[in-house]
Amino acid sequence: MTTPESPEEVASRVIEALVRGQVIDYVDGTTDKEYPEVMWSIFGLPLTREIAVVARVGDLRLGKAAPSALLVPHMEERVYGIDVSDQILANELSEALWAEQSERLIAAALRRRGH
Repeated sequence: MTTPESPEEVASRVIEALVRGQVIDYVDGTTDKEYPEVMWSIFGLPLTREIAVVARVGDLRLGKAAPSALLVPHMEERVYGIDVSDQILANELSEALWAEQSERLIAAALRRRGH
């Protein structure tokens, strides 16, 4: 039985794939409405057919990923924009990440504000 990836591990895996040029960068650095220090990004990972969401505040990077339900078109071919179903998945992932990690993200945001 495998242990699920931590949010740090998911973010690290996505960043490593980004450095290698093995991601589709759908949304990079959208500012959170309530905590503008939190930046949200959405990526496609063609090698694993996953959609990943990464939240970052300074050096803190947390992510969540799940397989895309789409088989066609292949993810490698989705470079011109995110499909609606993958966008829905990304929204679900970001909501789940916020539900699980909001305390850490808010604390990091407030530290950056100097509170």
